[in-house]
This record gives sequence, C-alpha cells and structure tokens, in this order.
Amino acid sequence: LLYPEKLTLQRAAVVGRVFYDRALLMLDAADETHVDDLATVLQNLTEREFIFPRELSAFEDSAEYIFAQAMMRDLVLETLLERQAAAYHRAAAQWLAAQGGARVGEYDALIAQHYEQAGDKVPAAEHHYRAAKAAFAVSAVQEGIRASEKALALLVEADKPLDHVDLRLDIQLDLANVLGFLGDYDRAKPLLESALAAARGANNRTAEARALAQLGRLVGLWQNQLELGQAFLEEALLIYREVDDKSGLAFVVRQLGNIAFSTGEHKEARSYFEESLALGRALEDDELMANAFNGFGLVAFSTDDLEGALSAFQQGLEYAKRSGDKLQQVMLRLNIGLVYAEWGDFANVRQIAQEGLAVAQDANSVYLLPGAWIGLGWAALAASEFETARQYLEMTLLHFNKVGRDVRIHLTLALYAELQAQLGEVELPLQWLGFLQTVPDQSGVGRRLVERTLAKMRADLPPEQIDAALLRGTRLTLEDILREITENLGAQAVH
Repeated sequence: LLYPEKLTLQRAAVVGRVFYDRALLMLDAADETHVDDLATVLQNLTEREFIFPRELSAFEDSAEYIFAQAMMRDLVLETLLERQAAAYHRAAAQWLAAQGGARVGEYDALIAQHYEQAGDKVPAAEHHYRAAKAAFAVSAVQEGIRASEKALALLVEADKPLDHVDLRLDIQLDLANVLGFLGDYDRAKPLLESALAAARGANNRTAEARALAQLGRLVGLWQNQLELGQAFLEEALLIYREVDDKSGLAFVVRQLGNIAFSTGEHKEARSYFEESLALGRALEDDELMANAFNGFGLVAFSTDDLEGALSAFQQGLEYAKRSGDKLQQVMLRLNIGLVYAEWGDFANVRQIAQEGLAVAQDANSVYLLPGAWIGLGWAALAASEFETARQYLEMTLLHFNKVGRDVRIHLTLALYAELQAQLGEVELPLQWLGFLQTVPDQSGVGRRLVERTLAKMRADLPPEQIDAALLRGTRLTLEDILREITENLGAQAVH
C-alpha cells in the first residue's frame, strides 16, 4: 500500500468497520499529515477489495464504506501509535456528535466509546449518561444500568473528579431511582447516601432534595420504616418549596401521600395526591399524573370503593401509556388485577399477572416480580390449583424475607394462610390470621381475605379452638412467622 492508502485505512479503522468519507475528512483535519485526494485513495482501496462502498448511507452527504473483512480492520488498528489513536478517536467522537443532529441520541454510546479511547473521561461519561437515559426511556433497564455505572466509573477516574460533582450527582440519583424501583435496595441506598453527602458538600440544594426524597421513598415505603421515611420526605419538601422545583415537589407530595395511605390517614393521603396531580397537570407530565391516579386508586381500594379504584387505576394506565413507561404500566395493571380478584374475576387476574411477569422478568424488576407472583398464586388458589398456588406464594414469601419486606407481604401471608386452611391445616393458619388482625392493612384486601378465611373456618371448627389459636397468633411477630415458614421449606427441600 502507498502511504496515503495505509493512513486512510488506519483512520477508517478507528471510525469502525463501517465508516464514512466525511468522517475521514474530520480525522484528516485533526492530524498533522494530510491525504490530498481522498476520493482517489478510496477508489484505489475499493478496486483492491480492501473496502467496499455501500449503496445507502446512514448520514446525508456522506458516502458509506465497509471493510471487506473484520479481521483486516482489527489488524490495521494495531498499527496505530497511541498518540494517533487518541487524536483520531477524539475527532471521530466530535464528527458523530456533529452529524447526529436530532438523531444524536442514537449514537451516544458510540460517541462515548470514542471519547474513552481518546482518554477523554468526562465527555465519555457525559455520553454514557445520555445513552443510559435513552435506554431507561424505552425500558431497556439493564442496558441503562450498565451505561450509568460506566459513566460513574469514568468520573471517578477523571483527573479532577470534584470538578464534575453535579454531573456525578445526576447519574447517581437517576441510577438509584431505577435500582430502587427494581427492588435492588442494597445498591440503591448507598448511592443515595453518597449523593446526599456530596450534594450538601457542593451546596446543590436540588440534588440534596432529590436524594432525601428518594431515601424517603426507599426506607419509608419499600423497607417499611415509615417514620424515618417521612422525616426524609418532609426535609425534601421544604427544600423543593424553597427552590420552587415543581417536578420534585410533585414527587415528594405523592410519596407523603403514600406514607399517609400506609398509616391509614386516607383523607390526608388523598389531599397529597390531589396536589401531586395538580402539579403534574401544570407541568403536562404524564408520568406524574399516572402516579397520582394510582394513589387515588389505592385510597379507593382500601376503603372498599372498588368501582372508584378501577376507574382511577385505568386513568393512570392511560397516562402511563402516553408516557411510554412500561414498568409503570405493569404496576397499574397489577393493581387493576387486585380489583378483579376482589370481584372474583380470576381469568383476568391470571392474564394480567402473566403479562406483568413477562415484563418484570425482562426488566429484572425485583419490585414488580412479587406483584405478578401474588396474582398468579391467587388465581391458582381460586381454581383449586393448590400446588401451583403454593409455589408462587412460597416464592413470594421467601423473596420478601430475603430482599426486604413491604406491605404486600401481609397480603401474601393472608393468601398462604387460606391455602393451608384449604389443605386441611388448622393451627398455623389460624395463628397467622391472628397475627394479621394485629397489623394495619393499608390496602384493605388483606383484611377482607382474613375475614373470608376465618368465616370458612368458623363453619367447621369449635369457636374456642379458633379463638385460642388466634390469641396465640397475636403474640407472634412477622419474623417469627417467616422464620418458621422458611425453616419448614428448608426441611422439605432437604427431605
């Protein structure tokens, strides 16, 4: 090869196995050595079958080419000096960013890779973060998590990481939000605590409020530490009002509504959800409005207004469809499934749970998976498919015992007690029902299940036997019950 041909192949190899003549011109401008007649060089390389032109190009006004062999491209890359490679990768990143236009988001991951190869860690982190947000927007959750983690690692490696604290905070908070929704609390919580400390150190009030708000939701609602969660949320509320951040404010008041709902303060909860809905409408934010209607549905459901609950959940689902958030859609559909379960329409319950399970498994959502399992277990129990019901309900109990317990564990235990009663057990189901009578039931569905199961058992058993077992149950804790269940399951597995 003549030197201009070799140099052109080296530059093309940096761009990729597929490359563009306009990109080569950008790399040429970034180098001290220039190729005078690029068109002739490309023609010669085509005639010698090192490269082939392609009929269509991804970029307007750019001719597209492809290396004849991937191995050839790899060998050519190895001939580059480190200094050359860095300069060429930087130029390739800049060309892609300039050419992308409205479609630049499609190339953020590739731009980030070029900046990495150039040793430019901060721009690489910025584009990995953009790629992560794009992935989250289309529910490509694991892809988004990987891109976020790569961005954070690059910022840590940067020469002056403290100069980019705001970018790092944004990435940490977005990643923690997704991890929390997936139920990966062990990874989400340290990220939030680190972000909170960094935000306070940088006097970034908005990031401080975001960290507090997410911590409030995680510990208060997802880990059932209601008082601690409320304290975080109230601190975040003050900051959001101070900085007049309406989007953040809508999030916090909705979480405070969820806390109020969890403690049985339904009127207060509805007031918070109404403020959240008003803010969502003012911002024209479909996701905020979907969540507000979900809150209305929960309040209606817990007060036995099943028609109102269904209407609210369905309105929330329409907004979730408009926002394109698949995980939010699954959450609302699973709540709709609870209404159908109360009406005894278990064909719909099963279908909704199966669809939800597929999406939750695809996203690896540790938060949504148990919701789908509960629906499938309940539908199986209603159909007297006892072995299937047992598998789903035991899987759910083991899951909550392992990753953290939220309010759904009481519903699961109520279903498991009914299952055991239908299988002819007496003492343990009654004790569990006695325990469930002592704990607040935010949704109302667990309470109704307990009442129905007890009514069936009272028809067959002496009142004194039932009352004695229920009394023993009031002395139990959830830890006692889960320990006994898991030990029994372990013994069965060993056997």
